[in-house]
Amino acid sequence: MKRLLVCALLVLAPLLLPAQVRSQTLPRLEGKSLSGAAVTLPDAARGRVTLLLFGFSKASGTPCKAWAAHVWPSLRNDAQADVFTVAEMQGIPGFIKSMVVGSIRRDTPEDYRSHFVPIFGDRTQWRQLAGYQKSAPDDAYLILLDPQGVIRWRAHGPYTPALYAQLQQQMAKWRPAGKR
Repeated sequence: MKRLLVCALLVLAPLLLPAQVRSQTLPRLEGKSLSGAAVTLPDAARGRVTLLLFGFSKASGTPCKAWAAHVWPSLRNDAQADVFTVAEMQGIPGFIKSMVVGSIRRDTPEDYRSHFVPIFGDRTQWRQLAGYQKSAPDDAYLILLDPQGVIRWRAHGPYTPALYAQLQQQMAKWRPAGKR
């Protein structure tokens, strides 16, 4: 009986760990950036530690924009790190999608447009992956990928110096070897 219990615990242990600890490769995310370029993640981030800023509502655009404004200037010319904003827009009616995307494009700095990817499907998958909470629908959801595309850290909320410090620690921890 003890042996059966030990075997069961060994099999189930990875499922019982918090999402922050479990290693999971980012599923393939394909989209067209605001600059018009095709983007496939995690492929576009290979070899670099990469922050993904997910937004799941119109109001989440504000915290995502604040995060990008703080992170992008320091990563713009960093060959070992990157950042992408992913706006999930599944609920937008088809007849106004182009107007909404056009409005976002106009409000996004030109040098960041290739790092902003609107997506229009798989809402459930991306919410689950980001750790979405119904009590915080308008937060920015942060996912940090290591250089191989494995999720190493998750958080959500508005930009704060304390959360930014946590992000910086995690980014330093997962930078490619020899580049720290």
